[in-house]
Amino acid sequence: MDKGILGEAPQLPLATTVVIFGATGDLSQKKLLPSLFRLYQDGFLPQKFAIVGCSRTPHTDESFRRIVENNLKDINKNINTSWLEKFLTYLYFCPVNIVEKESFQGLANKLEELNNKYKVDFARIFYLATAPRFFSKAAEHLSACVSSREANDILVVEKPFGNDVYSARELNKELLHYFDEDQIFRIDHYLGKETVQNILMLRFANSIFEPLWNHHFIKCIQITVAESVGVGGRGSYFDKAGIVRDMVQNHILQMLSLVCMEPPVRLSSPNSIRDEKVKVLRSLRRLDEKYIIENSVRGQYTEGFILGEKVCGYREEKGVAKDSITETFAALKVEIDNWRWAGVPILIRVGKRLPKKITEISLHFKEIPKSLFKAQEFANISENILAISVQPNEGINLQLNSKAPGVEVKMRSIIMDFSYGASFGLRLPDAYERLLLDAMRRDPTLFTRSDEIEEAWEFLQPLLELWSTEEKAPLYYYSAGSWGPPEASEIARKAGQAWRKL
Repeated sequence: MDKGILGEAPQLPLATTVVIFGATGDLSQKKLLPSLFRLYQDGFLPQKFAIVGCSRTPHTDESFRRIVENNLKDINKNINTSWLEKFLTYLYFCPVNIVEKESFQGLANKLEELNNKYKVDFARIFYLATAPRFFSKAAEHLSACVSSREANDILVVEKPFGNDVYSARELNKELLHYFDEDQIFRIDHYLGKETVQNILMLRFANSIFEPLWNHHFIKCIQITVAESVGVGGRGSYFDKAGIVRDMVQNHILQMLSLVCMEPPVRLSSPNSIRDEKVKVLRSLRRLDEKYIIENSVRGQYTEGFILGEKVCGYREEKGVAKDSITETFAALKVEIDNWRWAGVPILIRVGKRLPKKITEISLHFKEIPKSLFKAQEFANISENILAISVQPNEGINLQLNSKAPGVEVKMRSIIMDFSYGASFGLRLPDAYERLLLDAMRRDPTLFTRSDEIEEAWEFLQPLLELWSTEEKAPLYYYSAGSWGPPEASEIARKAGQAWRKL
């Protein structure tokens, strides 16, 4: 068995029943159930476990198993059918309408039947793979009919967790009325990605990096989250959210926190890491109107070409208003007002219908104080960059300067490259595999705490309010397949930088 994020032998999962609300939806069928199957196949699930699917649509245990079987076979044409058949025997179904309290009594009966069948008092994970509007009602009815604060139960909640600071606070308040904080696991799947987890190892297990990890040596940090896809079938949701709510508030600020946090007091306590992340969020320079206008740009894609194929503009997408001012691209500079990062601009760039899919964090080091080379030779010296590639090709590379081969002294930029796939030769687990396993272990390290959620929303609230109209913050346009509106380059230029070419 592998070691956990803390570098210690992980706690073995308790005998667990995973109850999935929205079990026939895309998230469950494409992510959760395939991840649970891989965990089972790799030997990470407890000897006694069960999975109960819940949805309004009535199914029997057998019909639900056939749905899952067909879906898993579609995902993996070479699936091991022997393992699959055994896995399916652990699947059960219970029809539940979240808004009807009475239907939860049937779930309580089903869970009691499973306790009796397996002769064990199962710990339970209640996974809300549903629309956010059902979160509070599900917690209320679970508390009344199925779960209790004393039970070894946890509630897993998907994003989006609120749509502004006010709704996030209210949702936290409602959930905490029925479950304790240490029972609520708010999921951000980016924290389950291998390279994101490796940020802690890279920083705190290598003496060559941490002494340089500050404003004395680093001149700029860039975070890029680019997607070549449009909004697809999420037009109605996305048009109410926008890219800042969808990506910056959660994924990007979580990555920023891990990169910029102070060393935790200890790694054996999950809250030590989360405490330090909260400190980073609280140290972010507050966004006032003047700062937002000068240091942010929003954009929306128009028709263009992706990989040679013509694609429509955002306003032509299904479910999107014809006069929508929702941003599909954002570029902004943020700053952290503490001793470690004072004066270091953090440039964030995120968007849809960009040329490629890539998520990268890059740390740009300051130039050497004085060149020992002639002017013409010095012209070829590039800045040193440590780049953390989160997806699609997980890895880390370091850009250095070296002498080019030959009898003349010429400088060339080279890349020292570490690839997860090439270095370890192993299948990288899906982010949900790691997070589901941690939930079974009751390890909340990679899940977000209520104060993290609220601090992130509070930081972005002024920007969201200013961007709600075009009165003071214009909406710029960019062709699908480009790197965003030209005005975005000004954000980097005013910080004395340029966007990294990816």
